Amino acid sequence: MILLRDERTVYGSKVWHSNSKYRRVIWQCNAKFKDGHHCGTPHLTEAEIQQRFQQAFNQLLDNRTFILEDTAAIMERLTATADLEAKAENLREEMDVVSELIRQAIEQNASIAMDQAEFEQRYQNLSERFQRATDQLKGIEAECARRAHKRSELETFIKNLRSREMPIEEFDAMLWISMVKKVTVEVDGRMRFIFANEMEVII
Repeated sequence: MILLRDERTVYGSKVWHSNSKYRRVIWQCNAKFKDGHHCGTPHLTEAEIQQRFQQAFNQLLDNRTFILEDTAAIMERLTATADLEAKAENLREEMDVVSELIRQAIEQNASIAMDQAEFEQRYQNLSERFQRATDQLKGIEAECARRAHKRSELETFIKNLRSREMPIEEFDAMLWISMVKKVTVEVDGRMRFIFANEMEVII
């Protein structure tokens, strides 16, 4: 449910006193005692983590209006895809043209006597041109998908922040999942919450 990181590795959950009334879940660096290395970051209980998340989220609420406006502006600037979609459409048209040229070259070679070395060179050039356009299109489509995913994250962030006016008093797992991008644990035990809009809160 909770994923934390220190400067080197991922925090993981451990169960202490699993068969006794003192059973509890703690989180600590997975490499804390690995290969003779002793990580200086402390272990944290789930209760501590949840309480600090509440404090970090409530700090966002203190500046809710500004954060909402700033996040909306960031979202529009970083997740717009109109320019990429225009480039993608141009590349699709290019691929259609080249595909037709390849078809015509093959048909011409099959119907009339041609210098085969010349045909092979022409075919190779057209194939490379088509592949370049294909690779560029894949890159643009991947970037559009990344921006769409980021936009969805930020829209959820804005929705959650806008819907809450009062400080939260209980831990909400779904709120954590939708709002927090990463948490870094410092050696002194402080937790650096990085939210979906890249804002940091240290508790």
